[in-house]
Amino acid sequence: MLDVGELKEKAAAGDAVSACALGISYMKGKNGLNKDWDAARKYFLEAFPKIKKQAEEGEKYSQYYLGYYYDKLGSFIDDESLIDPLGDKDKILPWYTKAAEQGVAEAQYELGSMYWMSTDFTNRDPDKAFFWFKQAAEQGHAEAQNALARCYENGDGGALDECAAVAWFTKAAEQGSPGAQMNLGRCYEEGAGTEKDYGKAFYWFNKAVEGGEPYALEYLGECYEKGLGVEKDLEKAVEVYTQATKRCAAEFSRTALRRVKRKLKKESEQV
Repeated sequence: MLDVGELKEKAAAGDAVSACALGISYMKGKNGLNKDWDAARKYFLEAFPKIKKQAEEGEKYSQYYLGYYYDKLGSFIDDESLIDPLGDKDKILPWYTKAAEQGVAEAQYELGSMYWMSTDFTNRDPDKAFFWFKQAAEQGHAEAQNALARCYENGDGGALDECAAVAWFTKAAEQGSPGAQMNLGRCYEEGAGTEKDYGKAFYWFNKAVEGGEPYALEYLGECYEKGLGVEKDLEKAVEVYTQATKRCAAEFSRTALRRVKRKLKKESEQV
């Protein structure tokens, strides 16, 4: 977690990189701050001119943040004098690449994500995605660790290795990544890359739900429905699946909810 007090002091003294870090923290509600769109926009607007100048001079974190501005903040800042609200697509990849090549883990992760999926300005390239995720993961970037584990799990980048996937999911899960916590729980449930352990599966699914991962609700509901790592509890399963239908809008959740309700009805009729 970043030291918000230190960031505010540095931002007040004119440090544009710290101002950007604060802007993202306010925008996402991270590092102990509540979401505050006005505060985020204020920091982003104040920092942009200096970030642009520093990036052009070669400062690596400014290069990352400039890519981030063009990638994600056009419509958020809503100031055409600074950024095209639709995004300056042709400027995103070059700035992320410059920062990534200088070792900025956040830029390496963003670059890997672009190559993981086909975008308006990159073709899907699993080899490049794997390379950049690995660079960021080895620096401790939790979401890159989760993404790298997915590469190992699926064989993207020629790296099929379920044991390595579990190892990287674990690193990311222990750092608090809800997505990795869900994925690690799934590995324990399936016995993929590790021995089956429903107790650990339930533990990690529950952690993922607590961390805000909506799709983990489906796995957690299944645990309660079938008694996997926890005492079977159909009423609790209904509660969890109901949350899942509201947050995931996935057919699996709706089907599971109907199935468990039928089970409860049948049980009540037999009493």
